[in-house]
Amino acid sequence: MDGVFYWLCYDFSIEVCAIDVLNTVEGSFKRRALPVSVGSESRPNICLLNDSLALVVPMYDNQLEETQFDVWLMKDYRVQECWTKKYTIGPHLRKSASIWVSAK
Repeated sequence: MDGVFYWLCYDFSIEVCAIDVLNTVEGSFKRRALPVSVGSESRPNICLLNDSLALVVPMYDNQLEETQFDVWLMKDYRVQECWTKKYTIGPHLRKSASIWVSAK
């Protein structure tokens, strides 16, 4: 991501999540809104996917105890409409109490 740093932030004054982008090469700072369909109550996360910033949005169905995840990719942070929905994983994923990792 060559000198560009991203972080997920929450603006308590207007109750909205956004992505802040700091470009240390250009010396610029921008705030980018999340996709319209993503509410801050959904608790999104960010990560890298194929050298692009990805927004992973869990969608919970408490009645069915199932989860699905929408994965959005940021195409270009320089433009306001920068998100493309790339994948939906689920919806038939069961909630789990914890994640186990094996070193073997």
